[in-house]
Amino acid sequence: MKKIRLSLFLFTSFIMLFLLQALTAAAAAPGTGKEADSKNGLTITAIDVGKGDCILVESGECTVMIDAGYEKTSGDVLSWLSEHGVEKLDVLIISHFDKDHVGGAADVIRNVPTERVYLPDYIGTSKKYKNMMAALEETKVPYRQVSKESGFRLGDMSWKLYPSGISFDGDNDNDCSLAASVRCGFSSAFFAGDLEEDGIASFVGKYKVLRPFDILKMPHHGNHEDNTEDLLALMKPKIALITDGNERRASGNTLDLLKEQNAKVYSSAENGTIIVRSQNDGEYTVETEVTQRPGTPDKSGEWRYVLTKEETAVITGYEGGKASLDIPSEIDGYPVTGIGPSAFYNCRNLKKLSIPEGVTDIGPSAFSWCTNLEEVKLPDSLKSIDEAAFSWCFALLRIDIPDGIREVADAVFTRSGLTEATLPAGIESFGDSSFSHCKKLAVIHFKGSREQWDEIKKDKDWNKKSHADMEIEYSSIQVTESEKN
Repeated sequence: MKKIRLSLFLFTSFIMLFLLQALTAAAAAPGTGKEADSKNGLTITAIDVGKGDCILVESGECTVMIDAGYEKTSGDVLSWLSEHGVEKLDVLIISHFDKDHVGGAADVIRNVPTERVYLPDYIGTSKKYKNMMAALEETKVPYRQVSKESGFRLGDMSWKLYPSGISFDGDNDNDCSLAASVRCGFSSAFFAGDLEEDGIASFVGKYKVLRPFDILKMPHHGNHEDNTEDLLALMKPKIALITDGNERRASGNTLDLLKEQNAKVYSSAENGTIIVRSQNDGEYTVETEVTQRPGTPDKSGEWRYVLTKEETAVITGYEGGKASLDIPSEIDGYPVTGIGPSAFYNCRNLKKLSIPEGVTDIGPSAFSWCTNLEEVKLPDSLKSIDEAAFSWCFALLRIDIPDGIREVADAVFTRSGLTEATLPAGIESFGDSSFSHCKKLAVIHFKGSREQWDEIKKDKDWNKKSHADMEIEYSSIQVTESEKN
C-alpha cells in the first residue's frame, strides 16, 4: 500500500513539474503557442506598379496577393510572378475597386490559378470592376464580400480581414477599403488599403487596443490625413511600406510622423519593388529592385535613357533646350519605345513636339509644366499616357489622342490650356481629374457613337472628379459621322 502511495506521489510530482516547465516556457515567449510553432518564413513583396498596390505575401508553399495594380501593369505583374516561380494564388484580396488596385485583377485571375477571392462590402461601378467580375464568372473562382471582421489560417499564416464599416456613396471607395493583417510566428504586417480620414477614424475607433504590427503598408500611397498619427500610434510599425509613384510622392508630413516613430521607410518611387523577409522571429531583412534608374547619357549628351529588358530605350531626360523638338526614333542604336516619368518636366523652352512612331508609353508627369508647349503630335503606336503627363501645359490648345488609347489617366491634362480635344472610339474610362480646370475646353470630338459616349459618362471617375470642377458644360460633344451609322 505504501509502495502504491509512493508511486502515485512520484507520478503526480512528475506531472506537476512537467506542467510547470511548459507554463514557464510559454510565459517566456511572446505571442501564442501557434506562433511559436511556426516553421516557415514570411516574405512580403510590394511589386512596383507605380502609384498603385500589388503586394505578394508568401510563407512556405502558401501565397496571398493583396490588390493587382493597374490594368496596364498586369503584364509586368504576371512576368514578375512567372520569373519568381509563383504558379498559383491561394487567396486574392482586393482592398477596393479603384483602378490602381483592381485594374490588373482580371488578367491575374485569368492567368494565375486562384483558389478564392475576398472583396470589400460594396458594388463597384467602374469598367475595371466589371472586368474583374467577368473574369471571376468565367473562371468560376469563388469569391466573398467581407461584411464583418473575419479570418482564416493558411499554412503558418494567421490572417484577419477588417471591413471599414463605412457605407459606399458612389464617391468614397478609399474609405471603404478592406484592410487585412497577417501574423506568422513572431512576425506581423498590416495592409491598410487606401483608407482616408473617415476610414482611419472608423478603424481606430473600433480597435482602440491592438497588438502592434511590425510592418505597415501605409494607407493611400502615403497621403497625410489629420488622424494618420492616430493610426501610427496604434500600429507602432518598425517598417513602413509606401506604394507611391513619381507622379505623386508620399506626403512630407507622413514621412515626418514615421521618422518620429523610428520606422524604416521604403517607397515604390524611391526603391522600386520592395521585398521584406523574416524567419518569423520579429527580425527583418529588406531588399529592393529599382525598376527605373536616372538613366545614362547618350553619345551626344543631349538625352538620358534607360534600357528595357527588350533592349529598347526609355527616355528619362533631355538637355537640349530646343523650342521645336522631334524626338528621335533611335538613341545610340536602340529603338525608343517610351518617355519616362518627368523626362521633360519644366522644359519651359519647348513649344513644338513630335513623338515618333514606336513609342507606346508616356510616363507620369513626362511633360508637366512645359508651360509654353503649344503643339504636340502623338504617334499611332501610343498605348498609354500616364498621370499628369501634360498637366500645367498652359499654351497647349488642342490634343488628338491616338486610337490605341483606352483610358485617359488621372490629371493627365489638368490645368492645360485645351480648347479642343479629339478622343478615339476605343476610350473606355477616365481617371480622377483627367481634364479638371481646363476652363477653356469647349469642344470634344469623340470618334465613337452617342451610345458609347453615354456609357463612358456612367463611369464613376467621370462623375467623381474628372469634370465636375471645370466650371463649363460639354455643350458641344461631337460624334464622328462615320460612327453614327
